[in-house]
Amino acid sequence: MYLSKIYIKNFRGIKELLVKFDKKLNVIIGANGQLKTSLMDAIRLFYTWGEPNRDIEITKEDFHVEITENPDGTKTLINSTRIDICYLFEELSAQQEGAFYQYLVSKNDDTIVARIHISFEMKENGRIYSSYITGKEENGLRADWNTFHYFHPYYLGALRDSTRDLMSSRNNLLGRVIKRKIDRAGSENDVKGIVDSANEQLLLRPEVIETQTGINDNLNQINSSSLQNVELHIEQSRIEYMLKDSGARNLLVIDQYQNLVEFYDGNVISLDSVADEAEDFELSAELISPKPENLAYMIYTSGSTGKPKGVMIEHRNLLNLIEYITLSRNTSPDDIVAEFASFCFDASVIYLF
Repeated sequence: MYLSKIYIKNFRGIKELLVKFDKKLNVIIGANGQLKTSLMDAIRLFYTWGEPNRDIEITKEDFHVEITENPDGTKTLINSTRIDICYLFEELSAQQEGAFYQYLVSKNDDTIVARIHISFEMKENGRIYSSYITGKEENGLRADWNTFHYFHPYYLGALRDSTRDLMSSRNNLLGRVIKRKIDRAGSENDVKGIVDSANEQLLLRPEVIETQTGINDNLNQINSSSLQNVELHIEQSRIEYMLKDSGARNLLVIDQYQNLVEFYDGNVISLDSVADEAEDFELSAELISPKPENLAYMIYTSGSTGKPKGVMIEHRNLLNLIEYITLSRNTSPDDIVAEFASFCFDASVIYLF
């Protein structure tokens, strides 16, 4: 599967643009002023959708402005109020078509593609509203945006010379002053030598090596899986790592995913079997009240920038959250709350407790 086409309308300097990609190439080349950055940012908008810490946001300056010249020589500015970006992914495997069924569209030649359409609209009050549609436009489907990252983003940033970047004076007043003094003194080679040495020492730092190893391990796992199973291609390696890292002695799993944990040599408990025997269940263990500092649960980060990291939540942390929810929503023991979030997701604790 690869990003085959992107259609952009009214985004920055782009009035309307359709770009077709070659799956064998992952480089965008163009002269300055040819809107390469806008194209890259249009791609990044999709992959960072919904991320609270994303480094790209749509502002009013991102809406295209069209300049027309009047007969009297004056110019009129027409500000667009809507940005539209569509993405098409082709050559999906059978497993990928099953996983991305809410994204699928049939082309005229009966081939199946995945389609995502995101939009941003600026209202009269200046506020910007975002929305998206997956699959056919007329169906109005909205697949879970958490699945967007399964479309495999790679290297969505420009390659730069590290020495030049470290010495960069662009948008840096102090850097410009130093650069002028270096030019006058003719000491540019000396400074570059210092920077090169600093780069070599930095790459030997254990923090840098650990980060580099983690990213490479993740990429190797993606490559070795040949992307044949979208639902599992990254999850398999993460599951193995999390179970080994946490030292978990018991594992709850539904029968559908037993094949994912065949490597696990601990105690595996089938939730399907537990459900069948729940009617005759009797509690035999004595329950002991936990202390505030006792561990309530541990949840792992996604591991998208390296290895997943386990976050340990104590009972006092959990109780503080539940007390706030109870008071702010005025709930009582007689209320019924829908378990909307998966219990594998930390938001589920709000509904469970």
